[in-house]
Amino acid sequence: MQIANQRVRTEWNWRARSVSRARLSFNARLGRSGRVFTQVRRCLVSHQGIASMKDLRAWAYAGQPFQRWQCWSIKRALFKLGAKQIGRAHTVGRPGIWAIV
Repeated sequence: MQIANQRVRTEWNWRARSVSRARLSFNARLGRSGRVFTQVRRCLVSHQGIASMKDLRAWAYAGQPFQRWQCWSIKRALFKLGAKQIGRAHTVGRPGIWAIV
């Protein structure tokens, strides 16, 4: 029995099926590795496991002007990798030096 003014969808097109399958398979609690995470990991690998924040920012945000939120995004990726800050550089701005422990 169908109630008045209630539509019943009997045939779905391919896009609607795809979207509904994607919604069912998505889990927001799972951790994801994005672009910044990938670039931070590549920077640490290329620098033998030790890199300064300046190097990390150059890899993660190449060609973009400095903005403060970029450092926090890099720190989140570093914490996810399990890296620790082992010191500070003696250059201008004293960027932190990070290593995978």
